[in-house]
Amino acid sequence: QPYSGTLKEAFKAAESDSSITYIKLMNDVALGAGYIWAEGGKFTFDLNGKALTSDTYPLSLRNAIDITIDDTSKEQTGKIESTSTGAAALTIGDLTAIKITIKGGTFKGNQAVYIDGNGSVTLAEVTITGGKFIGNSYVVFANGTSLAVFGGEFEGGKWGQISWKSGTLDFSNHPAPAGLTVYNGFGSDVTLNGENLGTCCFAPFICTAERSQLQK
Repeated sequence: QPYSGTLKEAFKAAESDSSITYIKLMNDVALGAGYIWAEGGKFTFDLNGKALTSDTYPLSLRNAIDITIDDTSKEQTGKIESTSTGAAALTIGDLTAIKITIKGGTFKGNQAVYIDGNGSVTLAEVTITGGKFIGNSYVVFANGTSLAVFGGEFEGGKWGQISWKSGTLDFSNHPAPAGLTVYNGFGSDVTLNGENLGTCCFAPFICTAERSQLQK
């Protein structure tokens, strides 16, 4: 059964109560200057066509959490949005065996998704199979994670759609990888679909047939 209570209460309860496997957003939630900090549990967060907004960072995921974010509404209007000029819609950090799957919803902010694992590659698994990601400086920023991008729509991003610092990047099951842009301006090696590309670029490049493994 969907959890009944405030959204903050639901995320907090899910940290220690394994019976909470599904949290459904029933109304728009405007946090103002507040935010939601989630540190554990294994559950699905269904945006259900509703909006979670904040003047800062709406949703921050930490530690040993296993979460799937989706929007099961017919209208597909569910979203997580930061109205700040410098904040991300979804932040992911302090990565301790964290697993995140994004199947749906719109994520909008200065960054749509900001992942900072401090270089700890093996502890974080982030998979994007759907959703819409809208960013200003970056769309998705990733440092120290295993990031698989198998779907989704990406808009904006002064420094590319996927801004890469360290970890592994997998486009192997993406239907149109040649349409994605990747920026690696940080000097770290990029491993793409199992192949080490070195530091590959210091300005945006288009993932096209020049990277033959993207076409597999």
